[in-house]
Amino acid sequence: MHYFKQLILVLIISILSIAVLVHRVYATGVPSITAGQAGTPRTDFVDVSSWNGRLTTADFDNMKSHGVKGAIVKLTEGTYYINPNAQAQIASAQAAGLQIAVYHYAKYQTPVSAISEANYFTTFVKQYGLTNNTVLVDDLEDSATRQGDVTQNALAFRDRLAANGYQRYMLYTSPSYIAATKLNPNTFGLRNIWMASYPYQPTANNLWHTQYGAWQWNSKTSFPGVPGFFDVSIDYGSPFLRQSQSLSTATTATKPIDHIFIQQVNQLQGI
Repeated sequence: MHYFKQLILVLIISILSIAVLVHRVYATGVPSITAGQAGTPRTDFVDVSSWNGRLTTADFDNMKSHGVKGAIVKLTEGTYYINPNAQAQIASAQAAGLQIAVYHYAKYQTPVSAISEANYFTTFVKQYGLTNNTVLVDDLEDSATRQGDVTQNALAFRDRLAANGYQRYMLYTSPSYIAATKLNPNTFGLRNIWMASYPYQPTANNLWHTQYGAWQWNSKTSFPGVPGFFDVSIDYGSPFLRQSQSLSTATTATKPIDHIFIQQVNQLQGI
Protein backbone atom coordinates (compact mmCIF):
# COMPACT_ATOMS: atom_id res chain seq x y z
CA MET A 1 0.00 0.00 0.00
CA HIS A 2 2.85 2.40 0.87
CA TYR A 3 4.48 1.74 -2.50
CA PHE A 4 1.15 2.25 -4.24
CA LYS A 5 0.64 5.60 -2.50
CA GLN A 6 4.15 6.67 -3.51
CA LEU A 7 3.41 5.72 -7.11
CA ILE A 8 0.17 7.72 -7.09
CA LEU A 9 2.00 10.71 -5.61
CA VAL A 10 4.68 10.54 -8.31
CA LEU A 11 1.98 10.40 -11.02
CA ILE A 12 0.14 13.40 -9.56
CA ILE A 13 3.36 15.43 -9.38
CA SER A 14 4.19 14.48 -12.96
CA ILE A 15 0.75 15.52 -14.22
CA LEU A 16 0.93 18.84 -12.37
CA SER A 17 4.41 19.48 -13.74
CA ILE A 18 3.21 18.87 -17.29
CA ALA A 19 0.24 21.19 -16.71
CA VAL A 20 2.55 23.92 -15.44
CA LEU A 21 4.87 23.46 -18.40
CA VAL A 22 1.99 23.65 -20.87
CA HIS A 23 0.75 26.80 -19.17
CA ARG A 24 4.19 28.37 -19.37
CA VAL A 25 4.54 27.51 -23.05
CA TYR A 26 1.22 29.19 -23.73
CA ALA A 27 1.87 32.13 -21.44
CA THR A 28 5.17 32.92 -23.13
CA GLY A 29 3.65 32.62 -26.63
CA VAL A 30 2.26 36.15 -26.67
CA PRO A 31 4.46 38.55 -24.70
CA SER A 32 3.01 40.79 -22.03
CA ILE A 33 3.50 44.41 -23.05
CA THR A 34 3.16 47.57 -20.97
CA ALA A 35 1.81 50.53 -22.92
CA GLY A 36 4.58 52.99 -23.62
CA GLN A 37 7.21 50.27 -23.55
CA ALA A 38 10.23 51.45 -25.52
CA GLY A 39 10.63 50.12 -29.05
CA THR A 40 7.14 48.65 -29.49
CA PRO A 41 4.70 49.59 -32.28
CA ARG A 42 2.16 52.37 -31.73
CA THR A 43 -1.03 51.65 -29.82
CA ASP A 44 -3.35 53.57 -32.14
CA PHE A 45 -6.48 51.80 -30.96
CA VAL A 46 -7.77 49.10 -28.63
CA ASP A 47 -10.65 46.69 -29.00
CA VAL A 48 -12.80 45.73 -26.04
CA SER A 49 -15.54 43.25 -25.19
CA SER A 50 -17.45 42.17 -22.11
CA TRP A 51 -14.23 40.60 -20.82
CA ASN A 52 -12.93 44.10 -20.18
CA GLY A 53 -15.86 45.05 -17.94
CA ARG A 54 -17.42 48.47 -17.48
CA LEU A 55 -14.46 50.66 -18.37
CA THR A 56 -14.64 54.22 -17.12
CA THR A 57 -13.87 57.49 -18.85
CA ALA A 58 -10.77 57.71 -16.64
CA ASP A 59 -9.65 54.31 -17.98
CA PHE A 60 -9.93 55.53 -21.56
CA ASP A 61 -8.27 58.84 -20.63
CA ASN A 62 -5.37 56.76 -19.35
CA MET A 63 -5.18 54.85 -22.63
CA LYS A 64 -5.39 58.12 -24.55
CA SER A 65 -2.35 59.39 -22.67
CA HIS A 66 -0.46 56.42 -24.14
CA GLY A 67 -1.36 57.29 -27.71
CA VAL A 68 -4.68 55.49 -28.11
CA LYS A 69 -6.93 57.36 -30.52
CA GLY A 70 -9.87 54.99 -30.79
CA ALA A 71 -11.77 52.02 -29.35
CA ILE A 72 -13.55 49.27 -31.26
CA VAL A 73 -16.25 47.77 -29.05
CA LYS A 74 -17.77 44.33 -29.45
CA LEU A 75 -21.49 44.76 -29.96
CA THR A 76 -22.99 41.47 -31.14
CA GLU A 77 -22.32 37.82 -31.93
CA GLY A 78 -24.31 35.56 -34.25
CA THR A 79 -28.00 36.38 -33.89
CA TYR A 80 -28.22 35.61 -30.18
CA TYR A 81 -25.84 37.81 -28.18
CA ILE A 82 -25.18 41.43 -27.34
CA ASN A 83 -22.30 42.65 -25.19
CA PRO A 84 -23.95 43.77 -21.90
CA ASN A 85 -21.16 46.30 -21.31
CA ALA A 86 -21.17 47.76 -24.83
CA GLN A 87 -23.29 50.82 -24.13
CA ALA A 88 -21.22 51.84 -21.09
CA GLN A 89 -17.93 51.15 -22.91
CA ILE A 90 -18.99 53.24 -25.90
CA ALA A 91 -20.16 56.12 -23.69
CA SER A 92 -16.95 56.12 -21.64
CA ALA A 93 -14.72 56.03 -24.71
CA GLN A 94 -16.68 58.82 -26.37
CA ALA A 95 -16.48 60.92 -23.19
CA ALA A 96 -12.70 60.51 -23.35
CA GLY A 97 -12.75 61.87 -26.89
CA LEU A 98 -11.86 58.61 -28.61
CA GLN A 99 -13.02 57.58 -32.06
CA ILE A 100 -15.57 54.74 -31.85
CA ALA A 101 -16.27 51.68 -34.00
CA VAL A 102 -18.15 48.48 -33.20
CA TYR A 103 -17.65 44.89 -34.23
CA HIS A 104 -19.73 41.78 -34.78
CA TYR A 105 -18.33 38.34 -33.98
CA ALA A 106 -19.40 36.29 -37.01
CA LYS A 107 -20.86 32.81 -36.83
CA TYR A 108 -22.46 32.69 -40.29
CA GLN A 109 -21.87 29.83 -42.72
CA THR A 110 -23.91 30.89 -45.78
CA PRO A 111 -24.88 34.14 -47.50
CA VAL A 112 -28.38 33.82 -46.02
CA SER A 113 -27.11 33.50 -42.44
CA ALA A 114 -24.59 36.30 -43.11
CA ILE A 115 -27.46 38.60 -44.08
CA SER A 116 -29.37 37.63 -40.93
CA GLU A 117 -26.35 38.43 -38.76
CA ALA A 118 -25.79 41.76 -40.52
CA ASN A 119 -29.43 42.68 -39.85
CA TYR A 120 -29.06 41.69 -36.19
CA PHE A 121 -25.86 43.73 -35.88
CA THR A 122 -27.27 46.90 -37.45
CA THR A 123 -30.44 46.68 -35.34
CA PHE A 124 -28.32 47.31 -32.25
CA VAL A 125 -26.05 49.82 -33.99
CA LYS A 126 -29.16 51.91 -34.59
CA GLN A 127 -30.58 51.21 -31.14
CA TYR A 128 -27.39 52.56 -29.57
CA GLY A 129 -27.65 55.76 -31.60
CA LEU A 130 -24.45 55.28 -33.61
CA THR A 131 -24.41 57.29 -36.82
CA ASN A 132 -24.14 55.79 -40.29
CA ASN A 133 -20.62 57.22 -40.43
CA THR A 134 -19.57 54.65 -37.80
CA VAL A 135 -17.16 51.96 -38.99
CA LEU A 136 -18.71 48.50 -38.59
CA VAL A 137 -16.31 45.57 -38.30
CA ASP A 138 -16.91 41.96 -39.33
CA ASP A 139 -14.83 39.78 -36.98
CA LEU A 140 -14.22 36.71 -39.13
CA GLU A 141 -12.24 34.12 -37.18
CA ASP A 142 -14.55 31.52 -35.66
CA SER A 143 -14.14 27.91 -36.82
CA ALA A 144 -17.88 27.71 -37.49
CA THR A 145 -17.49 30.23 -40.32
CA ARG A 146 -15.06 28.05 -42.26
CA GLN A 147 -17.85 26.69 -44.40
CA GLY A 148 -18.66 27.04 -48.09
CA ASP A 149 -17.40 30.07 -50.02
CA VAL A 150 -16.08 32.19 -47.17
CA THR A 151 -15.38 35.20 -49.37
CA GLN A 152 -18.92 35.23 -50.75
CA ASN A 153 -20.35 34.83 -47.25
CA ALA A 154 -18.37 37.83 -46.03
CA LEU A 155 -19.42 39.84 -49.07
CA ALA A 156 -23.06 39.10 -48.32
CA PHE A 157 -22.52 40.41 -44.78
CA ARG A 158 -20.75 43.56 -46.01
CA ASP A 159 -23.34 44.27 -48.68
CA ARG A 160 -26.21 43.96 -46.18
CA LEU A 161 -24.48 46.46 -43.90
CA ALA A 162 -24.31 48.85 -46.86
CA ALA A 163 -27.96 48.20 -47.72
CA ASN A 164 -28.84 49.04 -44.13
CA GLY A 165 -27.07 52.39 -44.46
CA TYR A 166 -23.53 51.64 -43.20
CA GLN A 167 -20.90 52.11 -45.89
CA ARG A 168 -17.80 52.28 -43.67
CA TYR A 169 -16.60 48.74 -43.11
CA MET A 170 -13.62 46.70 -41.93
CA LEU A 171 -12.91 42.98 -41.91
CA TYR A 172 -10.92 41.51 -39.01
CA THR A 173 -9.13 38.23 -39.69
CA SER A 174 -5.72 36.52 -39.50
CA PRO A 175 -3.18 34.91 -41.86
CA SER A 176 -4.03 31.45 -40.49
CA TYR A 177 -7.74 31.97 -41.22
CA ILE A 178 -6.96 33.14 -44.76
CA ALA A 179 -4.72 30.12 -45.36
CA ALA A 180 -7.36 27.71 -44.07
CA THR A 181 -10.36 29.18 -45.91
CA LYS A 182 -8.91 30.85 -49.03
CA LEU A 183 -10.61 34.10 -48.02
CA ASN A 184 -9.59 36.71 -50.60
CA PRO A 185 -8.66 39.99 -48.84
CA ASN A 186 -8.31 41.84 -52.15
CA THR A 187 -12.06 41.52 -52.68
CA PHE A 188 -12.69 43.88 -49.78
CA GLY A 189 -9.94 46.43 -50.43
CA LEU A 190 -6.77 45.85 -48.45
CA ARG A 191 -7.08 49.07 -46.45
CA ASN A 192 -10.37 47.69 -45.09
CA ILE A 193 -8.58 44.64 -43.66
CA TRP A 194 -7.59 44.56 -39.99
CA MET A 195 -5.03 41.78 -39.64
CA ALA A 196 -4.23 39.97 -36.40
CA SER A 197 -0.91 38.23 -35.80
CA TYR A 198 1.37 38.42 -32.79
CA PRO A 199 5.17 38.49 -32.90
CA TYR A 200 7.18 37.00 -30.08
CA GLN A 201 9.10 40.29 -29.98
CA PRO A 202 7.07 43.14 -31.49
CA THR A 203 9.22 46.11 -32.45
CA ALA A 204 8.52 49.47 -34.02
CA ASN A 205 11.29 48.96 -36.58
CA ASN A 206 9.81 45.71 -37.89
CA LEU A 207 6.16 46.42 -38.62
CA TRP A 208 4.07 43.65 -40.17
CA HIS A 209 1.14 43.72 -42.58
CA THR A 210 1.64 47.31 -43.70
CA GLN A 211 -0.31 46.60 -46.90
CA TYR A 212 -3.50 46.35 -44.83
CA GLY A 213 -5.49 48.98 -42.99
CA ALA A 214 -4.44 47.99 -39.47
CA TRP A 215 -2.44 45.36 -37.62
CA GLN A 216 -3.41 43.93 -34.23
CA TRP A 217 0.06 43.16 -32.92
CA ASN A 218 -0.52 42.15 -29.29
CA SER A 219 -3.33 40.75 -27.14
CA LYS A 220 -1.72 41.11 -23.70
CA THR A 221 -1.04 44.81 -23.34
CA SER A 222 -1.61 46.51 -20.00
CA PHE A 223 -2.11 50.20 -19.34
CA PRO A 224 -0.79 51.35 -15.94
CA GLY A 225 -3.75 52.07 -13.68
CA VAL A 226 -6.26 50.20 -15.86
CA PRO A 227 -7.21 46.65 -14.85
CA GLY A 228 -6.77 43.77 -17.26
CA PHE A 229 -5.14 43.19 -20.64
CA PHE A 230 -6.09 44.66 -23.99
CA ASP A 231 -5.73 43.91 -27.69
CA VAL A 232 -3.79 46.74 -29.31
CA SER A 233 -3.38 47.72 -32.95
CA ILE A 234 -1.44 50.08 -35.15
CA ASP A 235 -3.39 51.83 -37.88
CA TYR A 236 -1.91 52.16 -41.38
CA GLY A 237 -4.77 54.13 -42.95
CA SER A 238 -7.88 52.06 -42.29
CA PRO A 239 -11.35 53.65 -42.46
CA PHE A 240 -11.51 53.65 -38.66
CA LEU A 241 -9.18 56.52 -37.77
CA ARG A 242 -9.97 58.53 -40.88
CA GLN A 243 -12.93 60.88 -40.59
CA SER A 244 -14.38 59.90 -43.94
CA GLN A 245 -13.48 57.33 -46.55
CA SER A 246 -15.36 55.37 -49.15
CA LEU A 247 -14.69 51.67 -49.53
CA SER A 248 -11.16 51.16 -50.81
CA THR A 249 -10.47 49.50 -54.12
CA ALA A 250 -6.81 48.83 -53.40
CA THR A 251 -5.49 45.55 -54.79
CA THR A 252 -1.98 45.47 -53.36
CA ALA A 253 -0.64 41.93 -53.29
CA THR A 254 -0.40 40.28 -49.89
CA LYS A 255 3.21 39.96 -48.67
CA PRO A 256 4.44 36.50 -47.71
CA ILE A 257 4.33 35.87 -43.98
CA ASP A 258 7.26 34.13 -42.31
CA HIS A 259 8.03 33.20 -38.70
CA ILE A 260 4.68 34.29 -37.32
CA PHE A 261 3.07 33.28 -34.07
CA ILE A 262 -0.71 33.20 -34.44
CA GLN A 263 -2.62 32.82 -31.20
CA GLN A 264 -5.44 30.37 -31.77
CA VAL A 265 -7.38 31.30 -28.63
CA ASN A 266 -10.13 33.76 -29.58
CA GLN A 267 -9.13 37.10 -28.07
CA LEU A 268 -11.98 39.17 -29.39
CA GLN A 269 -14.88 37.00 -28.34
CA GLY A 270 -16.36 37.98 -24.99
CA ILE A 271 -19.70 36.83 -23.63
